[in-house]
Amino acid sequence: MTSIRDIDVNDLKLFLRVNDINLNNNEEIYEKAMGLMKSRRTKYAGVPDSIIEWMMAHNLIKLNTKIPAYTKNQIKNMMEEERRELADLLEMKTSNVDKIINIKN
Repeated sequence: MTSIRDIDVNDLKLFLRVNDINLNNNEEIYEKAMGLMKSRRTKYAGVPDSIIEWMMAHNLIKLNTKIPAYTKNQIKNMMEEERRELADLLEMKTSNVDKIINIKN
């Protein structure tokens, strides 16, 4: 996930509503959501996982974090210890397979 446009606009609308913002224009939605993600006063309780996963992936890219390449099947078939190590590298609190895949892709 490298572009904010990788996030479904309906997830972003919910994210904005949680922060008391209602917009209908997709361009404004993406722009406002990006601004909120940079703010320290943003509310995240109840927002879709896609928002958090995108932010995590975006931050890893900005920090130029080196992460080995894995296919979805390789991640799914990893031993728990190896998956935990990958989750730690991704700065995740859990080693949920689907969340790892979402962040890596």
